[in-house]
Amino acid sequence: MTKKQLLGVLASSFFLLLVPLEARKLDPGSQMMFSCPWYVKKMQVECYIINREQLATAFTSFTSPLTQLTNKELLNSSEIYLFVRITNNGEYIPFGTLDCFVPGVKSPFPIEVIKMFGREKFCQYALRLDPMVIDKNEKKPTLTYKWVYLYRL
Repeated sequence: MTKKQLLGVLASSFFLLLVPLEARKLDPGSQMMFSCPWYVKKMQVECYIINREQLATAFTSFTSPLTQLTNKELLNSSEIYLFVRITNNGEYIPFGTLDCFVPGVKSPFPIEVIKMFGREKFCQYALRLDPMVIDKNEKKPTLTYKWVYLYRL
């Protein structure tokens, strides 16, 4: 690596510490430097479709366990949300892009996971969903996720 390339990586790394960038927009040098796919083992991800009451509970009592309601129960709610709780069980400061897949929706919901500094060992995200994405049956929706990019500082 030349001196100019090294300075470019260091400059982009410094910029990365100051400004929360989208993980997919990192330059190749920063991607090589911060990419950490093995850190997935240290990240706990929970994905739910929840109603407004559950959302209020999730944001007021951060450690409260959530229960996935059935599709029928969700359709009886006034509003529904895709809720994602991410816990960092490791020592590093992770950030990246997480794709959440909802049954019946062709494209994933990308979530830009912010850097979790110090005592911030978890973060929560909520996206309002259209009730049309829910099937009209008694089953519980099965959500999946995939880390597109996972970096650590």
